[in-house]
Amino acid sequence: MRFSIALIVIAFLTASAYEINQSDWSGGPGVPGPNQYWYDTFKSETCITWDGTEGMIYLDMKSTPHFVGDGGSDFAYPADINGDGFVDIVTSCTNYNKHFWFENDRTGYTWTDHIIDSPGSTCRAAYPVDIDGDSYIDVVGAITTSTDDSLFWYRNTDGTGLVWEKCFIDLFSSPHCIYGADIDGDGDNDIAVGSYTHGVGVSWWENTDSAGTSWQRHIVTEDEDFDNFEELCLTDLDLDGDMDILSASSEHGASDFSALFFWENVDGTGLQWLGYQFDTDPVYGTPYSVHAGDMDNDGDIDVLAVDAAPPDWGRVYWFENMDGSCEVWEQHIIDDEFIGASAVRAADLTGDGHQDIIAAAGHNWGLWEVALWKNVGGTASEWAKHKLNAVGGRFDVRTADFSNDGVLNIVTNDVTWISLESENSGCLTSTIRDMEYNPEWESI
Repeated sequence: MRFSIALIVIAFLTASAYEINQSDWSGGPGVPGPNQYWYDTFKSETCITWDGTEGMIYLDMKSTPHFVGDGGSDFAYPADINGDGFVDIVTSCTNYNKHFWFENDRTGYTWTDHIIDSPGSTCRAAYPVDIDGDSYIDVVGAITTSTDDSLFWYRNTDGTGLVWEKCFIDLFSSPHCIYGADIDGDGDNDIAVGSYTHGVGVSWWENTDSAGTSWQRHIVTEDEDFDNFEELCLTDLDLDGDMDILSASSEHGASDFSALFFWENVDGTGLQWLGYQFDTDPVYGTPYSVHAGDMDNDGDIDVLAVDAAPPDWGRVYWFENMDGSCEVWEQHIIDDEFIGASAVRAADLTGDGHQDIIAAAGHNWGLWEVALWKNVGGTASEWAKHKLNAVGGRFDVRTADFSNDGVLNIVTNDVTWISLESENSGCLTSTIRDMEYNPEWESI
């Protein structure tokens, strides 16, 4: 819901009227006046956001953080692990070398942690997905040691999340980001993994027997130009009925050119991939996160991303899929001062049917904040920014309904979820304007 105020004064000067408007409130409150000019300040406000988007004021979004538990991972994924109809959270702790999940007590306010695996080696990127087709949510994770790096999946044996069977998938150097989906269209879930090692790239593993006991690796890219895959997003970008891959990587080529790519699953089998690079400006740093959604409500899938570089770069932007072909893209910058941007997601967080944007700036040289941009009108041409109240890690953000009330919430990686509530009313009181002539008040 948008809220705006315009103070209009009309005064007669030499028999002609002129109109005075205030359209910038970025200087903030505390100036009661009278002043000769309005400048960019005002007297006071209640429940109004004035410093989110330049030239706009609108109703606040109340945000309340709810602590879940210590995470220590780059990622936290929502999923109903024990099948009780309430969303739990899966994560890995690189500090304590374990994969684990937090059980939701069915209110979202009390959580119990359960260990999936504690191997004594570094655990990374636990991702929830049903591997063996028994309708229970399993977990795929990586374990790295001084001698080798391995991919495992953990069978949720009875669907309670209390008994896990550890199953080896393959060796893979420096696995950093994992995603599970049906890549070859055969009805079972496969996995895609991005590496942090030079020239290893992205591969996916075919779940050949649909039970998770036999796996075959297929390479998406192992180009020597690629390093440091930060994130993968699997989605049907070209709407041809199969899963494509979006990737964000922090180095590409001899010049360390960072890259945002769309990998087209050419025939739907996952055996042939075509890579398309989005035109991002390398001066703005590394694309750390990528996601997809229909941002402008035109029926095709667009791409959103963040990039950042120390000491003071950080952007949130989206690429418009101009004709739905995934061949012509136009970049739109939403915020170019989101310093230290590290994660981005699209979701309808304000309940109006439009895709909003949630992003985190979690780098230690950045803003260390989480923000929501409301998609005003649903055309992705106007955005109302809300800075959210967040605690703990802010490197990653995801969305889910943790309190089961039909309203989406936000979860951060370290591990806190955030509830949102829009204010219904608000007031901004302008600075008193000291006019040289007696004004004729037309409207206020």
